[in-house]
Amino acid sequence: MLRLVNIDEDDHLILLEDPPLERFYVYFEGKPGVNATADLIVYNVLHKVYIGANESMSIDLNGNGRISSNDNVPIITAGNGIIRINRADEELMNISIITPKQMRENANSDLRLDIIITKDGLSIDKQYLEMFQEPGKELLVGMTDYGALFLLKGEVDEDDQSGEDLTIKYPVVQRFADVIVKAYE
Repeated sequence: MLRLVNIDEDDHLILLEDPPLERFYVYFEGKPGVNATADLIVYNVLHKVYIGANESMSIDLNGNGRISSNDNVPIITAGNGIIRINRADEELMNISIITPKQMRENANSDLRLDIIITKDGLSIDKQYLEMFQEPGKELLVGMTDYGALFLLKGEVDEDDQSGEDLTIKYPVVQRFADVIVKAYE
């Protein structure tokens, strides 16, 4: 995962950051917003970078050299989880969070969790993840067997597992916990 830090138009440099590792510069040629391009190599794949006006840029995400609305490239989390958009239209968006079986100890298949997002909020199907209400709070909590922690807040409904705001704490490596234990006085 790379993060754009700055585009220096005078020196023709893009400053990118790989959060767990370091910051680095990529040189570009041309005038931003007109014909400025750079080459970015990630895991031995050359990606074309197009620099626009006002510190904007577009990146060829699949290494074919083009920016196209037909390209379908998954979003990868810092822990190598895959976020796939299954459906997106005016009414709803259906996304899957997938943990590849190679990332999980003794797993025969990928771990998949579907999230439905609508104008009213979002929901997580209980067949993928069972969530529990935090006593006295508008908060549902759940954890996958990989150790990804899901916190669903705001107008939560435990029966539908729905709410308004979802935070996912996806680990870089598998956490070995199958339960969440809370102690109360």
